[in-house]
Amino acid sequence: MARCSLALLYWALRYAVVPMSIVRGAFALAVPHGGDLLSQWLREQPIPCAIALYLVVTSLLSLVRYRLPLAAYAYHSKLGNVPLALASELDRAHSLLAEFADLQKKRAKLVEVVSEHEVNEVDDVFANLRRAIAEEPFRVEGLMLTLGEAEVVFARVYGPFRKGDLRATLEVVLPIAIVLMLFRGSVGELFKIPSGSMVPTLQIGDHIFVNKLKYGPTIPFTQIRIWENFPPSRGDVAVFAYPEELEKDFVKRVIGLPGDAIEVKGGHPWLNGWQVPSCLVGAYKGPDGDGDLYVEYLGSETYFMLNATGEGTGDQGPFVVANGEAFVLGDNRNNSHDSRFWWDGKGGGVPFANFRGPASLIWFSYAGTRMDGSRVGRSVMTSHLLVPKGMESSQAALDKCLRDRPAKTVPPAPVPK
Repeated sequence: MARCSLALLYWALRYAVVPMSIVRGAFALAVPHGGDLLSQWLREQPIPCAIALYLVVTSLLSLVRYRLPLAAYAYHSKLGNVPLALASELDRAHSLLAEFADLQKKRAKLVEVVSEHEVNEVDDVFANLRRAIAEEPFRVEGLMLTLGEAEVVFARVYGPFRKGDLRATLEVVLPIAIVLMLFRGSVGELFKIPSGSMVPTLQIGDHIFVNKLKYGPTIPFTQIRIWENFPPSRGDVAVFAYPEELEKDFVKRVIGLPGDAIEVKGGHPWLNGWQVPSCLVGAYKGPDGDGDLYVEYLGSETYFMLNATGEGTGDQGPFVVANGEAFVLGDNRNNSHDSRFWWDGKGGGVPFANFRGPASLIWFSYAGTRMDGSRVGRSVMTSHLLVPKGMESSQAALDKCLRDRPAKTVPPAPVPK
């Protein structure tokens, strides 16, 4: 049990702790202080650069994998007794034994095409190889001699039945690729926030996970849903294909549903003649603008809404939401290209078919020149709001807003025409 735990620790250090620490350190050193091309790439494409750097680091670690701490527990206890140049030979011997054991499962079929004499010959050389590995004291010369013999005999007798390098690679890569495609098409997708239209709920550089199961998963490479769950809920932060340019994905908050009559007055939405309740938290100052920060209460959701100062868009509406559509607004109410302004200013909703899914959580956040660890793991859809940075003095006002949540947060039904 102790050996297994140390082996797991080795793999965790080699593939997670050490490379990720190096990647994070490289970003911390290069991004804030340089204006060169590398620093620019790290700022503009943090995820691809981090993946590429991670692969480089893990490749370099693989070159010295037998001499890393705890390697003897992850590979073979005899690694400490052989020169580094021969450690790979010992590993090769164990790999050959594993391949032999795998073919032995098909022994009954192999005997039909391979003579019993040849099968026994292979058994004998591999028995010698096991003895050479287990021999005490360990003799490098004995291992090399028996390993060479085993490889020659194994290739001669079982060569036609061995997996080629291409097949072995495909057997590993293809299932992973298929699972990833199915996951992306039917379960969840990653999305990067490109603009400040959802500030402060979502910041530029946030990377969110989109839950495709809630509205209904799609068959990969199609827009066909396996099942549908519409309309979306009021207050959902949803990712969807922009109706005017379907190749673009937008993220906004669902405000209105089919039949709703919607007006926006001073940044505050009115649904069927009823104003969505809100509560002033205080003055917000951030990289995406200054303004008054409110808490809005809509359905089961409680969320921040920012009314930026000096950039008012006036009042809009009324709009009547069409059947099969949802009306969406950005939380940064005066700096959002949303349902109010689409179709040459006439306004319009998002067809249900365009919705990808609601945003679930922030899995990564890269703010300008550094990773913002305080946002990683934060849920997007939550009533447990955290006061934005720089607004600590408004914590009491926020607590009061959350404590005094209004009793009525669902709008009246639309009046039939």
